[in-house]
Amino acid sequence: MREQGQVETLFQAELAVERKQYQFTLCENHRGRYIRIVETSGPYGRQNDIMIPAVGLADMEVILAAMRQANEAPVHAVQDDRASVPPAYSNEGNVFRVVGR
Repeated sequence: MREQGQVETLFQAELAVERKQYQFTLCENHRGRYIRIVETSGPYGRQNDIMIPAVGLADMEVILAAMRQANEAPVHAVQDDRASVPPAYSNEGNVFRVVGR
């Protein structure tokens, strides 16, 4: 663990999609590890960021995989295909929820 105020970058990756830049950083501070996602867009480099505790990384991975699958499926199949959802998750219409955690 780090002392209060110290942040260490453990891993960093960048992604460019259309006119937006995304920076993914795995950090560690005195409270633990977390993922910081920064979106930079617009002509003035406007930034938005979110922090997610690293313990949520596995759930985030499942949700992103489900979103990718939904994006690749025909529109009618997105609502009808509930068999592909892992048991610890629930698919309620177009909302994908982590349950029992």
